[in-house]
Amino acid sequence: PQEPVLSLTTNDVTLTNTGAAPLDLSSVAATGDFGEVDNCPRTPATLATGSACTITVKFTPSSGDVPSAGTLTLTDNVPGGSQSIPLSGSGAWGQMQASSEPLAFGASDINPSGATAIAIETLTFPGPATIVTGFRADIPFFVNNVDCPLSQQLSSGASCHVQVGFDPTIAGNYSGQFAILDNEPGLRHPIGVSGTANPIPVAITLNVTPTDRVPTFGRLLDVTATSSSPFGTATFSLNGHQVGAPVDLGGSGSAFVAIPLDDTTIPAGAGTYSLLVTVHPTDGVHSDSAVSQSVTVFPAATQISSTGTGLAVQGTAVTLAATVSVPPLQSQFDYAANPVWVRFDVIDGAGSTRTYYARVGSAGSASVAVTGLTPGAYSVRGRLVGTSGSLSPNPYLTSEDLRSAFAVEPVRGGFVAGAGPGIAFEFAPGGIATGSLQWVENVQAPGPDGQQHDAYRIITSTSIGSVTSHSHIATVNGSVSIVVVDATTGVQFSATAAAFQLTVAADGSVLVTTNGGASASLPPGSAVNHL
Repeated sequence: PQEPVLSLTTNDVTLTNTGAAPLDLSSVAATGDFGEVDNCPRTPATLATGSACTITVKFTPSSGDVPSAGTLTLTDNVPGGSQSIPLSGSGAWGQMQASSEPLAFGASDINPSGATAIAIETLTFPGPATIVTGFRADIPFFVNNVDCPLSQQLSSGASCHVQVGFDPTIAGNYSGQFAILDNEPGLRHPIGVSGTANPIPVAITLNVTPTDRVPTFGRLLDVTATSSSPFGTATFSLNGHQVGAPVDLGGSGSAFVAIPLDDTTIPAGAGTYSLLVTVHPTDGVHSDSAVSQSVTVFPAATQISSTGTGLAVQGTAVTLAATVSVPPLQSQFDYAANPVWVRFDVIDGAGSTRTYYARVGSAGSASVAVTGLTPGAYSVRGRLVGTSGSLSPNPYLTSEDLRSAFAVEPVRGGFVAGAGPGIAFEFAPGGIATGSLQWVENVQAPGPDGQQHDAYRIITSTSIGSVTSHSHIATVNGSVSIVVVDATTGVQFSATAAAFQLTVAADGSVLVTTNGGASASLPPGSAVNHL
């Protein structure tokens, strides 16, 4: 019969001295996969006539592929000197069974931090004894020993365990083998194994930053998408319409786009819209995914205009009025649901400031009465704020600040007039006046705390060197300098100076010329020109 490879099988041979003289036995030997042990006497001892001894023949097959052959040889004093007995035997390789043959992992999502799937296999050895020497598996599968003794003979019926894992790095279908290596040459115990690696949805983080304090019609919406996949493209859509071409992730997993909030992307104007970002990864690990975010776009004021300023006023009171205009494509802005306030800062020639607040009504206008004025020149700055008593910008509407001026008669001196850079002067009838006026404007910018802080100052100084006044015309000669400094440190950024001549005609028109050759004219009524 076949015997397990490397197992030991024995058979006894009885040696009997049937001769008339004692048997003188000098050696007993076996060849091949055979060996022997015996209790037979050796020279000079002899085996007496009629006596017997036992020779045990051992068989340890080294292969299960071909039969084993050998010879048992006895050397003694029998005529001929020796006797030979042919020996033969057959070996059989061990057998092994796994609890799952083949082993199918099925479909699992890729696990970037470890194995996608793990299985414990029970190995049973039902046949001839086996010596396990190791394990191997095709990538992306692996096998780890749990409790199988290595390089030791496992008896028939023994069992042990191994861990088989599926560890793909790229999505797809995989098949291969894992094998138990033993004393048998070659790979005689391969077990089929298969698995499917599904891509995992890519994770997306959005950073949406409006260029204004809030998303405002007519401005930009900066959107940065950060993906868990470094490779691929990102597509941005607002209001159901794709914005531009897909943006490459560039190996960093980040994509940026500046979305214009105008009639090309949101033709209906202000409102709440869905921002959708879809990432199409190409790293083989992740699948397409999308994330959305609601964006409320507010209307923006295109301008704040004023009425009743920029003129000389009689008496000690003046009414300041402002009108807020929104883009023509916007729907009617609801001032009741979204309160808008105008802050008026009234600065006199000495630099003292009076502050007034007025809420914008449903028609988009606001006004405030300023009383207790004394003769002199006044400058006005109007800005949109969140509420009465506030310096914070209005969260619903944004606009450039309103610049204007007025004078209370009689006044000697000058002041900034209108929203532009023009300078208007008023003089008592027939009077001649010289002097200077300095106008300081603080310009604010958002700080790290999100609040507005003084960033720099613009200092405008106007000096009047001579005034020639006639009955129908006045000529003013002077100089103006504009200096920009840091609001905190006082460090000067820039300085500009120019000499000018201002001529007021009898009809109220004004001509301004500078030493650089520049000139500007203002129509009648655009400047205070009481002579």
